[in-house]
Amino acid sequence: MSELCAEAIALAAGGWWIAGGAILLLSGAGIAADLLGPAGRLAGAAVKLGVSWGILRYMAQRRGWIAPGSRAGGVLGLIGLNILYSVGVGLACLLLLLPGLYVAARWSAASVILVAERASPSEALGESWTRTRDWSGAIALVLCGVFLPLVAAGVALALWTDPDTTSLGPVAGTNLAIALSYVCAWYVGMAAYARTRASQEGLEQVFA
Repeated sequence: MSELCAEAIALAAGGWWIAGGAILLLSGAGIAADLLGPAGRLAGAAVKLGVSWGILRYMAQRRGWIAPGSRAGGVLGLIGLNILYSVGVGLACLLLLLPGLYVAARWSAASVILVAERASPSEALGESWTRTRDWSGAIALVLCGVFLPLVAAGVALALWTDPDTTSLGPVAGTNLAIALSYVCAWYVGMAAYARTRASQEGLEQVFA
């Protein structure tokens, strides 16, 4: 768990302006979505997708996960992956929280695999499931900590705001917590990919 956290922090620290900018963009998009209704939510989802792909592509190129001259996995594949991920984790959460957290941990590296290795959505999910087998407990614990601010913000919003009114302060605070959780989860996924990538390359060399 400490190794995973250290890896995620190192990744974020190496491009802190990217992580900070992503949090601001996601927060702004979330606030607009809450204030503008359905049209705003659609725009917010597009911003989230674009920011996610941009961060993953930038970090994959920066860390050398994408070979020189190779292209990154596309946005359309990331859309399909997000749909499959949301459905799978959502169904697991219907059973209990722990199964949902376990599935989220095992699929945590899928987005990075799709972008860095140009895998299809199903291939990325399968590869992530295989590679994170020995790291599932640590990833699940880290993700639990990552999403605690989101849970706390949701509880605070429900307890201390009037459901019949829309106040900018609580809306901004909630969306800041959501953006922070999303960005941290992306970096945890990249850390999981970085930690499992070396062992995967070793296995490929053995069987080559």
